[in-house]
Amino acid sequence: MKKRNFLYGVDFSKPPKIDFLKRLTTPTGIMQHAKFGVPERSWGYALDDNARALIFVVEAFKLYRKKEYLDLAVVYLSYLTHSKRQDRFFNNFQSFDHKFKTVISEDAFGECIWALGVTMAAKPRSDLTLAAGSLYNEVKENIFKLTSPRAKAYIIIGLCAILNSSQGGDFEVETLKKLTKDLLVLYKKNQSSGWNWFEKYLVYANHILPASLFFAYKHLKDKAILEVASSSLKFLEEQTNKEGTPCPIGSFGWFKKGEEKAIYDQQAMDPTYAVLANLASFSVVRGRKYLTAAKKWFSWFHGFNIKGIKVYDKNTSGCYDGINEAGVNLNQGAESTICYLLAYVNLARHIKIGFNKTKLSEKLLAL
Repeated sequence: MKKRNFLYGVDFSKPPKIDFLKRLTTPTGIMQHAKFGVPERSWGYALDDNARALIFVVEAFKLYRKKEYLDLAVVYLSYLTHSKRQDRFFNNFQSFDHKFKTVISEDAFGECIWALGVTMAAKPRSDLTLAAGSLYNEVKENIFKLTSPRAKAYIIIGLCAILNSSQGGDFEVETLKKLTKDLLVLYKKNQSSGWNWFEKYLVYANHILPASLFFAYKHLKDKAILEVASSSLKFLEEQTNKEGTPCPIGSFGWFKKGEEKAIYDQQAMDPTYAVLANLASFSVVRGRKYLTAAKKWFSWFHGFNIKGIKVYDKNTSGCYDGINEAGVNLNQGAESTICYLLAYVNLARHIKIGFNKTKLSEKLLAL
């Protein structure tokens, strides 16, 4: 693909537009899906969307200090609280007419812990901080019942947030050690020559695994953690790159070791977690190549992809639901929109632009 500045005109000193986020948000929470740009109420609500939405608005408030972020945080945190079951897991789905489906998701539970940890650490306002802490304490014992690697990775990031704020104690430290060890054991079990990975396949949200280990390393200072984080990220970057262009693993077949790699459909979650992973690496080893990689992955939303098409819709401020063989999926849902916003605020924070400039420099944004 011809080299160009896909981020020209992106002004990280200003908050991202959230009109579409608010379009999907009701007093209950954020709805899952939209038909094109019109919310589809028949799909109701999903737990992971509300957890990620909470992470975004809390992170955005830290950067831009807009009260509307806290108003939205109340909605999303309330959704998480209402979704808690008697067994202290969470119901994964709720219909638009407020009926829960008795299904749980380990990954979504992990994302809830991540969201609660970020909210506790940020201390955006006392009502939110206290409510997040209360819910976290009610459900945290279920962490030890989880088996999903991605759930563990999400939780590691949440625990690190809590520890960064000096709110954590022995429980958080010991749990962080255990979950990190679990991922290292998994890596050792599945790693082989030419395959530096935690599983025998690459599927969705892959980058969150090395990302979590970079977070863990900053607390535990074990070089073995950094080695696995670095080697797995390097491997993953090699596998999700097509002639220099970001190319996430496709959901129609994924990529099993020794088999053909699926190219489509590409989902917005993967570029976002790639941004987070490269920024996490940058924060540890300070290599400029990781900041460059994070900018490349964010540019996926703005046309730096194998189709050369924009996934972010500046007219609605929503995000199309990924890239398929024909082009973009013209539906704009919660997951893709929130993922774009999460990538935006994390990149804005790391670039450290001073917020007194009107535009990022051409040199800084050039790929």
